[in-house]
Amino acid sequence: VGAAACLTGAGFMGPSLERLGRGEGCAGTLSIEEISRDLPPRLIRRLKRLSRMALSLATSARDAAGRETSPAAVFWGTGWGPLSETHDFLDQLAASRHRFASPTDFVGSLHNAPAGHVAAHFNARGPSITATGGDASFEQALLCASLMAHEIDGPFLVLGADEAHPRFTPLFDPSAALAKHPSDGGGALWVHGMRKDGESGVRVYPAVLAPAEEFRPADMVAALGGPARLRSDFAAVFAGIPAAWREDGAACLKEFLSVSGFDGPVLDFRRQIGEFATASAAAVAVAVEACRRKTILAPPDIPAPLSLESRGILVLGLGACLSAVAVLP
Repeated sequence: VGAAACLTGAGFMGPSLERLGRGEGCAGTLSIEEISRDLPPRLIRRLKRLSRMALSLATSARDAAGRETSPAAVFWGTGWGPLSETHDFLDQLAASRHRFASPTDFVGSLHNAPAGHVAAHFNARGPSITATGGDASFEQALLCASLMAHEIDGPFLVLGADEAHPRFTPLFDPSAALAKHPSDGGGALWVHGMRKDGESGVRVYPAVLAPAEEFRPADMVAALGGPARLRSDFAAVFAGIPAAWREDGAACLKEFLSVSGFDGPVLDFRRQIGEFATASAAAVAVAVEACRRKTILAPPDIPAPLSLESRGILVLGLGACLSAVAVLP
């Protein structure tokens, strides 16, 4: 991975890291004007919230990589898709007694529309793949990218985001419905491709992605190479427990830590970043930046930043699906 970008209620990467470093969390929502402040007005004239988020994340990741080239492919994950367009399309359809509807809103309401806007803007001529798997949507997109990386000529984007909609989000997302305040955001990775021996750069790969009823914490530890390997590879764990799965997820995390013997810092990133399906995309982006700096900003219960040295960060998803994304220097 050459660079990463994130978007939270605090802003993009810089403000988000500052807020996390103070232990304040960065859950919430930005105004649509703030989300799209660096995008050309003509580009976003007819676009609503989620597509603007995707374009801003993609642009921020490319700028962070210092590249002028375009991505060859786009891998996009979203739990619920463009809710603003979906709402407006259905609202107009109902108001006209099912006779009229906006074609723009209909096309924009498709889950793959944001990926299409990103691919069109950057002239990406390779695969454009959308994954929609609830809380594991970003991990699914990352898995698709890892499976196809050998076939892609040039850098590519892996990103995920979800928007908070006042009417639809509480209906679709049980975890967001339990949150005190709405949150949204996401993350993006600018990937150079498969890392060869001797090359530098942060490595990111999906090590586990499986239904919770079929996979146990001990299986996750085994998939990561066993307890000793896990402890030697990772200095910190980012654990994502969706609010609707809080009891089962907390028990799963406790078992995972017991089986692995991991005693380093654990950041409950859903409580810090917010309750939205692709919160893991933002968490992975933050982990990439931490590995690039070789320092993780201190979780609330640790008095000083932790030096990662030569180790990485493990990003866990502990909901209906169990996932583990390894972020390594």
